[in-house]
Amino acid sequence: MTTEMYDELFERVRHRLWKQYIWYREPLDPGLKLAATLRHLVSGAKYSYMQYSWRVTENTLSEVVREVCHAICEEYVDEVTTAPSTPEEWKQLADGFLKKLNFPNCVAAIDGKQKAIRKSASSGSLSFNYKGFFSSSLLDIVDSDYKFV
Repeated sequence: MTTEMYDELFERVRHRLWKQYIWYREPLDPGLKLAATLRHLVSGAKYSYMQYSWRVTENTLSEVVREVCHAICEEYVDEVTTAPSTPEEWKQLADGFLKKLNFPNCVAAIDGKQKAIRKSASSGSLSFNYKGFFSSSLLDIVDSDYKFV
């Protein structure tokens, strides 16, 4: 990630990551939160390994990563995922599938995946699948340019 991209991301999510000072605990700097989250997302490093390089405990890191990911999603949701609302926008989606993939009258492509998860407490067999493990289903809907709709 370039410095400019990091600065733009930081400027957009800083106000969501800022915490007020509490007399018994110094809040983590928003820049540290963002940098640690990006490091985790890029490398997939475990929190137990990261706690020594960031000097933040692993349980705090797990909360920070969730908080930052949520802040990024909230900040960019209106730009990234905009559903068509007018007939012209729907027609534009259908034209894209017709021109690029030769599928007439198609406005989106749907694909799904089952992701293995740990059994949540008190869930019983709610998310147990026929393959013999607990899973959660992810569903994506994209246009002809592979952008989420």
